[in-house]
Order: sequence, then structure tokens, then C-alpha cells
Amino acid sequence: MGVRQRNYVSKKTGKSPWVCEYFDAAGKRRAPTFPTKKAADAYWAKVQGELAQGTHVPDSQSVTLDAAYESFMSMLASEGAARSTIENHKSYYKVHIKAKLGSRKLVKFLPFDVQGLLDDLRDEGKSADTLRRCKITLGAIIDEAVRTGRAIVNPVRSLRPRRQARRTEIAKIGESPSVAVIPERHEVRALIDGASHERSWLVTVEGRRVVSAMSIPLAGRLKRVRQARTEAEGDVTNEIYTPPNWLQPMLCVIALAGLRPGEARGLTWQHVNLDAGVIDVRLAADRYDVIGPVKTVAGLRQVPIGSILRAVLTWWRERCPKSEAGLVFPSETDKPISVPNLIRRHFAPLQQCTGIVDGEGHPRYTPHTLRHFAVSLWIDEGASIKQVSQWVGHESTSFTQDVYGHLFQQGAIDRRHIEAGEVSVLADAAILQQIGFSPEENGGK
Repeated sequence: MGVRQRNYVSKKTGKSPWVCEYFDAAGKRRAPTFPTKKAADAYWAKVQGELAQGTHVPDSQSVTLDAAYESFMSMLASEGAARSTIENHKSYYKVHIKAKLGSRKLVKFLPFDVQGLLDDLRDEGKSADTLRRCKITLGAIIDEAVRTGRAIVNPVRSLRPRRQARRTEIAKIGESPSVAVIPERHEVRALIDGASHERSWLVTVEGRRVVSAMSIPLAGRLKRVRQARTEAEGDVTNEIYTPPNWLQPMLCVIALAGLRPGEARGLTWQHVNLDAGVIDVRLAADRYDVIGPVKTVAGLRQVPIGSILRAVLTWWRERCPKSEAGLVFPSETDKPISVPNLIRRHFAPLQQCTGIVDGEGHPRYTPHTLRHFAVSLWIDEGASIKQVSQWVGHESTSFTQDVYGHLFQQGAIDRRHIEAGEVSVLADAAILQQIGFSPEENGGK
């Protein structure tokens, strides 16, 4: 066994090829050929190291990434994975990964190839979120190949993060580290107040841009709109927007209990315990309006709710349309509120009515940002990272730290505890009289 030269001349190259003979882990003889002794020696050294570590897979037994993808998708289908999960993996593989790496055999797949894919996507202008999701899909495909013995190691898991220069790290610390877009308290208050179904909005539109919006009472609103339409000139039109009765309580649930929009859409009264002040998160509606279990074990959780949200849900339960499925927020067809209905037909117009738009007049937020707001509210009121991680349904506190760590860091300049400590020591001290300082007059500042 070892490297030797064949005793015949190749018609293609005019030279005798070299063969690397060895027995694999199963005791089967292998004899791949190479055009040069250098290539054969390199493969021999590689094989000996892999055999010693128990990680060797012969080239002839290795499958391509395309084949591994098909096996992975079959596994997801057989295990009843959510349709949205299957479609997400399919989309990211076929659009971003297949053309670049689909024909590559797993045995020849290296961390270098993974990094090359991510670099190419970044050069094409793809977002950081797209890169992250492509890496997740690629890693999941090869994980399944490792599980079924078609690969030994996963190069995605072996890819080490690039170490950044110290100046780059320091510069990033100096920048705003916010990962999640978080609305301000007054914006959330305006959205919840503006979502009342007891009012309508008279919206003036020029082209596609909302010029102004004015709250009007329900009584006589159609007459008001007709009058406004006759007064409109040129490209200016006047329309009416009336929030549905489910929108206001749903926004309260997302913004105060931190539920994902899909969890709020799939919430049932069976899992709302108003007496105990707890929401049991067990189900979620996907983008196809199919209700099923939440995606992760960590997503199964109890979220405590305060007296105001309890009062809102008590009020809503008395007015909620009857639902055979027991949905808290049923549509007219007794299905979950659809994603387009929530976002395009209501949440986006609501932001334009309340003036929560960017410089071009586009809505600033999505319903999911209200979940981020709930987390920021808990942190600002003193909740620990462990509590936040449990309430929001994260698999680990490290993930919570990655997303919301900057909010916890803001506590580093919170003076409330510092002020309380100073007052406890020097509230009646002579030095305060000497410098003419009164804690009461200065409000603890």
C-alpha cells in the first residue's frame, strides 16, 4: 500500500499515471489515480490523517451538495416541518447557493468554499441577513449529510469567524450597536390610540405620497369624504381609512407581551389565562395562515401580562367575533388574520395616518418591531437578561445578548441607583448645606 507509478502510458498525457493504494475504514481497497507523484503523495498524506481521525470518506462514495439538499428536503417533509421552513430553505438554496456550490462533492467541501460563497454574495450587494440565512441553510443541509454518513465534518461549523483589527473593533464599539429597530414609547402610544375602530382617518394623498391625515368621527364620515373628494384638485385625492376592531388589541398583545406576529395571529383563548395574568405561547400561524406549534422548544413559554393588557383582552373577549377555532383574532372566514391584511392593508396605512413615516413618506416599522419594543420596555424597567430571554422565547441568553445587548449596556449610564446611594449617605450631611445643594430641588439629578 502506498504511492506507486502505473506500468502503462496514458494516451491523453503521454505519461504514466500515479496511483495511491490504501484500505478504507471498512477494509475495502481503494486506488485513485493522479497525473503526478506530487498529487498522489498529497492525497496519501491526507488519507492517512483522515483514517487516523476516522473522518475519511472515499471520493466515489461522496455525494454532491445538490444530492445532499434533496435528501435534506425529503427529511423535512417526512418530519412534517412547517411549510414556511421548507420554502425558506428552498428559496435560499436555489437562488443563492445552488449555482455556486451545487455540483461540489461534500468530500471536497472546505471552510474556504463557505467563506468564498459568503464573500461572493456580499460583493453582489446581498444584505447581512441574506448571508446569515444562506449560512443557516447550508449548515443544515450538511448537518443532515453528516447524520446520515454521507459526510464526516461540516465545514460551515468549522468556519472560524474572521478576527477584526483592534481599530475596527474599537470603531464598532463607538458606533450605534443597535441590531433591532425599536420604536419610541410615544410612537407606540400613537399607533395603539390611532388603531381605535371608533374613529376613521381622512387621508389626503398626492400621487402615492400621504400629504396629511386627520382623525374624524365615524358618524358622518362618508359625507365628509364625499365633500373632500369634490374639493380635491389635480393629482390630490382624499380617501378614508377605518381600522378594524381587532387591530388595536392585537397591537397591544405584540407591543406589551412581546409575541411574534405569527404567535399573535395564531393565539387562542384557550392559552390566555386572564385570571393568572399569563399568556401560554404554544401555537403560531405561518405566512400561509396555517396554525401549528411554534418552531422551537424555547418558543413554548409563559409570558406574564400586566393589569392594563389583561383589561384590554377582557374587553376584547366580550366583543371578539365567535370563532370555532377559538382564535383571539379571527378573520371574517374564521382563519388567522393574513400577513398582507395585517401589514399592507392596516399597519402600513395606520403609520401613514399617525405620521410615523420616513423622509419619503414610507412606513417606518413592521409589526415585528413592536416585539422589539416590548423587550426594550422590559429591559428599561429592570428585567434581567434571563427573564427577557425566557419571555421572548430565545434558545439562549447569548442570543438575547447579541440582539439586545446594547439595551442592557445603556444601564451603565443609568443614574437612578447611583443617586439613591448618594442620597442614603449624604442626604443630611453638612457638605450639602455648605455647597447649597438640595436633593429635593434638583430632583435627584
